[in-house]
Amino acid sequence: LPPGVELEALEVPFTETIKGGLLQFHAAHVVPLVVEVRDLTLPGTAGAIPPDARFDASLTFTPMLFTALAAVLLFLGGRAVARRAGGGPVSRALSGATVAVPYALLSLLLSLLVSSSMGFEQFLAGAQLPLPVDLDLKVHAGHVAAFLWPLVIGAVAGFLGGLATAREDLAARRPWGSRVWSALAGGWRMLAVGLLGSFLGLQVVAFAESELPIPYGPGFFEIPFEGSTSTGLLFTDQTVTLLPNMAVWVLVPSMGACDGVDVDAFVFRLDVDVVCYGSFPGPGAADALGAAPVPAGGGFPQVPDLPAAPPMYLLFLLVPVVATGYGGWAAARRSGLPRASEGALSGAGAGVVFALGTLALVILSRASLSVTGSAGGISGEGGLSAGADPLLGTLLALAWGLAGGAIGGLLGARSLPPEAGEPVAAAPTSPAPAAGPGGTPGWPWAGPPSSGDEPTSP
Repeated sequence: LPPGVELEALEVPFTETIKGGLLQFHAAHVVPLVVEVRDLTLPGTAGAIPPDARFDASLTFTPMLFTALAAVLLFLGGRAVARRAGGGPVSRALSGATVAVPYALLSLLLSLLVSSSMGFEQFLAGAQLPLPVDLDLKVHAGHVAAFLWPLVIGAVAGFLGGLATAREDLAARRPWGSRVWSALAGGWRMLAVGLLGSFLGLQVVAFAESELPIPYGPGFFEIPFEGSTSTGLLFTDQTVTLLPNMAVWVLVPSMGACDGVDVDAFVFRLDVDVVCYGSFPGPGAADALGAAPVPAGGGFPQVPDLPAAPPMYLLFLLVPVVATGYGGWAAARRSGLPRASEGALSGAGAGVVFALGTLALVILSRASLSVTGSAGGISGEGGLSAGADPLLGTLLALAWGLAGGAIGGLLGARSLPPEAGEPVAAAPTSPAPAAGPGGTPGWPWAGPPSSGDEPTSP
């Protein structure tokens, strides 16, 4: 912001504040924020911009903490519906998934009713920004996405909530029922431990490399609070909602993939790996970027490769090692079968769930911006996206999950007590003597008892 300008000087009507909160609801469900610009007029350009000029921008940036909250509520709703419906595991899971339909319809209705059409000049006057621009600005959520994404999120969360009500029945159906349940339990633990370990590792780096602008590191919140307390609190609140995003952006590189930026502009395309073991924005990155050669014939400079991460960052390999090993161990313990083959199979199944969960988190955490424009019969489009690599990240998560889950499952199965009915080694004992006529012990070595005599024991 220009010097002397504070965000708290912006006076926004209460109705616009409510609309902004509802747009945040849609953003949490991966719904793009659509900005439509019409009737653009710049000072000194009278007649230069055709009257039919239009520009549309679509921004998708998901605050995943709100997404997690919505998923938990949908999970609980699916569980409540399934308990009322009853039935077997599949029937309960499908019943739980039905919560997605009214949820998606409500989201679509809100997207149709809520939009912000405050004139841009009104916004600039309220924010005290001296930019003499006149245009018609409209902001709303993408209507199609406002229905489809809540439908998908609600169906998955409700399905799992309904399935959770039949866990005893599912676990009792040997072998495949117990395998499915143990895989889900182990895969969930892999994801939870991986995300937690990634965030803790990020905080260690934030304090070890204080010059890097890492959230919650030393001095990260100093500048926002210098302007005003309300600005600092707003910035802190928004940062908290992105904690799961940060954890995903660390988890995927810890497994060997990269976080990158993809630019597809009107005249060029650019893919840059930003964070991974082979490319890291640490010491030396500024020098590498400053030495980028400029093409002799003009055009855009080529972005050089960033230097590799320092060796100490290889410690992040412990994140997938611990996460997948623990998840496989937990899956084997959940299965309750002490056989090594069953433990490895349960752990590998948890690895598959871990890979699918990683793919979902990568998709949710990616940020994208697309811009389209047309004027005077000429149109063009461009876009930018940033985040973890979905394909390589999922494949590496599958490899880590299968290997680490199988090893952890073997260790978990070995720690279980022997299964009921299995032969248990015992000390050798001498055979019991055979019984004679009438149940006489010791037959035939002691001989048959005579009439009137008491049976004799050997």
